[in-house]
Formats: sequence, C-alpha cells, structure tokens
Amino acid sequence: MPEYKVDLSAFWGTTGPKLIAEMAPYALYERFGYPLLNDGDGESMGTYVFISEAGSVVTIYYRANDFWQLLLRIIKKSFWRSKDTCRLTIGANSKLEAVEFSRWLAGVVPCSIGNWPW
Repeated sequence: MPEYKVDLSAFWGTTGPKLIAEMAPYALYERFGYPLLNDGDGESMGTYVFISEAGSVVTIYYRANDFWQLLLRIIKKSFWRSKDTCRLTIGANSKLEAVEFSRWLAGVVPCSIGNWPW
C-alpha cells in the first residue's frame, strides 16, 4: 500500500471529487495540522494536499457552499478542530488513486469511506 505525506505546496489543480470520507475534521487536524486554508476557492474551509511516494496527488477538503465569505474566514480554523463527524471530499486524478489513498487514510485516522454522489 502506498504511503502519503502532506505537501501543501504540491500542484493539485487537476484533481476532482472521487470519494467521500465521513470523519471528524479534528482527526485530520490532530494528525497533520491545519490544511491549506487559502486554497483559492471562496467556499472552501481548506484543503489537505497529500502526495504518494510515486507522486500521485490526492486532496481532502470541505466546501461550505452556504457560508458568507467573511464568516467563512472567521470559522475556518475552528472547523478543523471540530470533533463532529461530517462528509469531506477526497479528490484525485483517478478513482484508483482515491481508493488507494482512502485505504491509507482509514489506517491513519478514524473514518469511513463512501462514493462521491454523482
């Protein structure tokens, strides 16, 4: 199974939603610190960017479509410290990359993995 590390400077612009991870954002924050909070998406709570040993880039993020921009800036850090379970999106270039990442992720932080709602 591939290993992954956080690399917030890795290019992730070609990744797209592939799977869902149901988990407490705090599990990611506790293990990896804060995500990329200014990822260029006005509705984003932040994006974790992971890279495998082979160079595959995978993201996990949360889009807050119903929040006002100012409120979003204020609550980003508190969101990632939340222990309430929510659905985070796993993005990758292919479903296979997302599946491999989700297997690794489930071994690192408590979560359940599901399909992206097409």
